[in-house]
Amino acid sequence: MNTFKALRTKVRLSQTQMAEYLGVDQSLISKFENDKRNLSVAKLERACNLFGISYGDYVNGNIDKQLQGYYKGMSVKTLNDLANVNKITMNALEMDKLKVERIKGGDIVRLKDGKIVTVGDIHNDEIVVTYIERYKISDITEIIDRLD
Repeated sequence: MNTFKALRTKVRLSQTQMAEYLGVDQSLISKFENDKRNLSVAKLERACNLFGISYGDYVNGNIDKQLQGYYKGMSVKTLNDLANVNKITMNALEMDKLKVERIKGGDIVRLKDGKIVTVGDIHNDEIVVTYIERYKISDITEIIDRLD
């Protein structure tokens, strides 16, 4: 099945609804899903925002990262609003991912609650401050110092 069609049907949108959202004719959606026409990058990026995946993930076939949602029967305005929320969510997730890649054991960080702690170790999305306390990496507001 065509990736675009798989994502469109997963969020329970008809070709007509998708066409309205993208501002194109329904026949273009049908032709695109049957590999007879192409959509512009701008239209694909717009669709990806609605699907809850990045354009890069779509192009690379990484559709398993899709945010979940079902949009059947929603107006174009609501779909626009949802796409904007999805884009913000995807950006926040990417920022947390980048934050995880930057933090190392020995870093001194400030948490959202204002507490300053030294990172002992990192496990998935958690930091170990002592063998008892664990915080989410997303609780960190800044890296204050690095013990190298």
